Amino acid sequence: MELTLHIGAHRTATTAMQDMLVASEAALSERGIKALVHAQLGFNTGFPDVVHHKNWDQARTWIDAQTQSARKVIISDEGMIGDMGWNLRSGTFYLRAFTKLTAYRDFLGQAPARVGLGIREYGSYWQSAHGKELLYRNMQKLGVPRFDDIRLSLLAAKRGWLDLIADIRAVFKTSEIVVWPLDANIPIDHLGRYLLNEDDLMLIPPSAAVNAGPEVGILPALEAFRTAHPTASSTKTLAWLKTQKPTDYQGFTQDERARLGQLYQMDIDALKQGFADVTFLRFDMQETVVAKRRADVGDNPAVDDAIKVFK
Repeated sequence: MELTLHIGAHRTATTAMQDMLVASEAALSERGIKALVHAQLGFNTGFPDVVHHKNWDQARTWIDAQTQSARKVIISDEGMIGDMGWNLRSGTFYLRAFTKLTAYRDFLGQAPARVGLGIREYGSYWQSAHGKELLYRNMQKLGVPRFDDIRLSLLAAKRGWLDLIADIRAVFKTSEIVVWPLDANIPIDHLGRYLLNEDDLMLIPPSAAVNAGPEVGILPALEAFRTAHPTASSTKTLAWLKTQKPTDYQGFTQDERARLGQLYQMDIDALKQGFADVTFLRFDMQETVVAKRRADVGDNPAVDDAIKVFK
């Protein structure tokens, strides 16, 4: 059985990938492909407990039952690298990814053929993550963090995308690691086909934006709303959000955004130059991506159609 892992990251259209895989269940099944996504891998399966070395038998029994007749399996779960809220509260960046991924590798018992990871610019990542936490997290115990209070700790974070990718490579030494920037706007169905190595597979992408975060100009009002309503459901919070208009609040200052943008560009440059031997999906990397895929599948006209997105 060929295994693919899509491990996030958070706020990089991960939910859109998962929704597409669920919507495309019939097409996947025809090819002998089974997709297991974050919403299905709840605690009742035992899968999130794997990292704590608990409930392995429960998780294995559940996954074996789901995948017993599959020739390919894709697991899409951003929780395998860490928790977005913990990143925010601790001012770190997927600090426990190596430990978590090692546990999942040992549990799965085989090296995945491919590991997929989306990335995005740091300033927008942190602001989007904070907004989503405010929308969905129960704040009664944690309290409501203000972005202005955590901003400096986020700027001081010692780790970044390259550190996370180095962790992934250290755990999955022989797997193809596929990385793409959110701002490359690669259609989600093209990404799905690449990760599954099924160049002519018909997938059903979402027809609209999925799981979008609130605009940064909403954050101060959203912080105030959640302070007043710490246990508000996501439904109630989203209904309130629809009544609001963004202010000119920018979150990070202009200088801070420039600094974070430079750090992200340094990451992009390193990935273009072959950091950790990843397959970097980017418009200006077309020839490299095509050459690597052709080395895998040989001379196949279907490949030309599949990689048009990189033009």
